[in-house]
Amino acid sequence: MAEGPAAPAVGASSRPSPGGAAPGPSSGVWTRAEAADGTALAFRLDGRATARPAVVLCNGIACSDEYWRPLVGPLSRDRLVLRWDYRGHGRSGTPARREAVGPEVVASDLVAVLDAAGLDDVVLVGHSYGVQVAATALPHLGARTRALAAVAGAAGQPLDAVGGPLPAGRLVPGLAGPAGYVPEATTALWRALWNSPLPYWSARLLGGASAAAPRAVMDDFTRHVAGLDPFVLADMMAAAEREDATDRLADCDAPVLALAGGRDRLTPVSRLRALAAAAPRGALTIHPRATHVLPTEAPEWVRRQIAPLLAEADRRPD
Repeated sequence: MAEGPAAPAVGASSRPSPGGAAPGPSSGVWTRAEAADGTALAFRLDGRATARPAVVLCNGIACSDEYWRPLVGPLSRDRLVLRWDYRGHGRSGTPARREAVGPEVVASDLVAVLDAAGLDDVVLVGHSYGVQVAATALPHLGARTRALAAVAGAAGQPLDAVGGPLPAGRLVPGLAGPAGYVPEATTALWRALWNSPLPYWSARLLGGASAAAPRAVMDDFTRHVAGLDPFVLADMMAAAEREDATDRLADCDAPVLALAGGRDRLTPVSRLRALAAAAPRGALTIHPRATHVLPTEAPEWVRRQIAPLLAEADRRPD
C-alpha cells in the first residue's frame, strides 16, 4: 500500500469520548480497536471533529483503503473521515477464529471501530462488499447512521451477478475445499498469481476495471490481495454469499443513495436499482462509463453525487 504498513498507535484511546463530541485517537494516525473476540482492528481518522457526521468508508472485500484516497482530502475539510481494515486485511489482525469472518461479524467490528473512535453520528459509504457490511450494521447502529451511500455494491450475495459457466458465488468460495489439502502450495500459487499482471488484465477484460482506473491504484490492490490468507478470504466470500442484508434497508430511516457504474459487470446496475428500491428513502445515480472500481475511476463524480447526501445528513432533526 502506498502509505506503507504504518504501525498502529498503541497509546491512542480505545473508548468513546463522552457524548461522542471528539474522538480519542489522533487524526492522521492508524490506531487500533478491539473486536468482541479480541481481533485487532486498524482504523484511521482524517480531518477534524465538528458537529457534522463523520464519513465512514467501508472497503470492498480483499481491498485496501487506496481506492478512497482521492476522496479523503476533499471530504475531510469540514468533518472527520474514518478508514478501516477488515479483520484479516491490511493492518488489522488475523481473526481469532478463521471462520469468524461473515458479514455479521464484520458489521460488529464496524460498531467496535466507531465506538473506539467516539463517533455517534456517521454517514456510511461502502464500496462493493462494503455495502453489504454497512447494510448489515444498520440495525446495530440505529440512529447513529445519518445516511448511506452504496457505491458499486449489493446488500447481499455480491458474487451472484458475475457471469460464466458456473455462478461465481459457488465457484470462488468452493475452491478452498480442494486447495486445503495442499495449503502451502496453494498460498505460494496465490502469491505468484496476484503479483503477476494477470489479475489487472483480467479485471479489464471482465468489466471490473477500465483504463480510467489509475494503474498504481490497481497495482496496490493486487499487492494487497497477494498478501492475504487465501483461505480466510475464501471463508469471507462464502459467508457473504450465504447472507443478505437487503431486508434491513426497509427499516432504514436515513437516506440511501446507490451509485452504479454503467459498465460494471461485477455488480451491474440492476443490483443497485434493487438496493435503492428496497430503502424507503432510496435513490439511484448511474455513471454511464464507470465499472466496478467507481471510487478510483471517477472520484470527483462520486464526491459530487454524495455532496447533497452529506448536506442532508448535516441537517439535524428538530
